[in-house]
Amino acid sequence: MAKTKHKIKIKVDKEKCIGCGTCALIAPEIFELGEDNKAHVKVDAKIDKKLANQAAESCPVEAIIIEIEE
Repeated sequence: MAKTKHKIKIKVDKEKCIGCGTCALIAPEIFELGEDNKAHVKVDAKIDKKLANQAAESCPVEAIIIEIEE
């Protein structure tokens, strides 16, 4: 049985984000803090599912949303 690749979409809830920077420390290839001092997913981010999950689990306000599309 062949494995199917799922597309991962990551979002940051700007209302919840407090700009602590934890996600950018854990996964700097995915996240950065913007001029608004809120986390953003980098435009050219190379998504690593494991790192994205670690960042989401470490977010103190649960502002990172990971969606898996089939």
